[in-house]
Amino acid sequence: MDELDKRLVRELQGSLPQAENPYLELGLRLGISEDEVVERFVDESAENGMDVFRVFDALNDPRNMAHAMAAVKKTGKHAQGTICYTISPVHDTEGYVKLAGQLLDMGADSIALKDMAALLKPQPAYDIVKAIKDETGLQVNVHCHSTTGVTLVSLMKAIEGGADVVDTAISSMSLGPGHNPTESLQEMLEGTGYVADLDEALDFYAKNFDLRSVHEEVNEEQGVREAMLAVGDSGSCIQLLAPLRPDSPIGKFLDRNGPGIQQVAYRVDDIDAVCATLRERGVHDARIEVVHASEIIGMEESPVEAVRTKRDSSINVCARMASPRDPAPLDAWISAGRTGACVAESQMFMKRLPDDARSGVAS
Repeated sequence: MDELDKRLVRELQGSLPQAENPYLELGLRLGISEDEVVERFVDESAENGMDVFRVFDALNDPRNMAHAMAAVKKTGKHAQGTICYTISPVHDTEGYVKLAGQLLDMGADSIALKDMAALLKPQPAYDIVKAIKDETGLQVNVHCHSTTGVTLVSLMKAIEGGADVVDTAISSMSLGPGHNPTESLQEMLEGTGYVADLDEALDFYAKNFDLRSVHEEVNEEQGVREAMLAVGDSGSCIQLLAPLRPDSPIGKFLDRNGPGIQQVAYRVDDIDAVCATLRERGVHDARIEVVHASEIIGMEESPVEAVRTKRDSSINVCARMASPRDPAPLDAWISAGRTGACVAESQMFMKRLPDDARSGVAS
């Protein structure tokens, strides 16, 4: 990177402090990128504010990407393993999925399908993205140019196949050899369930499933906005979460895993009987033990007060099982929410780490 490149990255980071700055990098540039050059390039880019490195090789040879991927992982930044799409008798879905698996083994944090020539048609987009998602479970980005005129539909099919991110451009700088228009894609997604914000999601669930919000709140500390949708009179709810900023726990989770249904929980009258039935049906993992907790700590409750009064909440139960006083303490426990309550409970049941001045939670 020369000084102009570095200054540009820093200025972008300063202007968009909550946005991640992506970058393109070739694993092998016509044989001239020596390992030391790649390492220096990655280190200086990361130092100057680059967050996401899209690592690719024009020949899709993983050997040409291995050192660049390792260099990105060493900095702790996001390594996006990239597949260059083309069509030929030897290029098929199975081959692309195999390459995605190799990138996963290299430590890829996400997979990008890069269609630089606008050759990706709608059905292959669906088939490839779905197969990669099924195989790797990673976030999948789709990068298409619009030269041939068909790839806006390809993006739609890729989203239906499970794509988490698609690359577009503002309409004034789109089409031709550029990307497809952001505004056009946004309009195409209307009414499909693939919505871009919480308000649109609430409207979608209300119109299509008659599910109404019974509770909404904004938690600035956790950087999340939450809405609870009642499922009829069943007492069950659907919880919708939207990050307030990319660096929040939910924002980071979505960056790793993509949007969609993340967890499904069932309320049952007799959990032991249900577990026994599941085991009879072959649904069993000897490594997992289900422990019942009868109380719930809500998002709106004071963390300290909640852990003091709700002794049979899942947070309290987990903390007691992880306590050194337990005959067989857990190695660790993880909560999907209520971080403040987790920290309060941990300090009540367990000692702090040496030299820990202020307890916190890493995600």
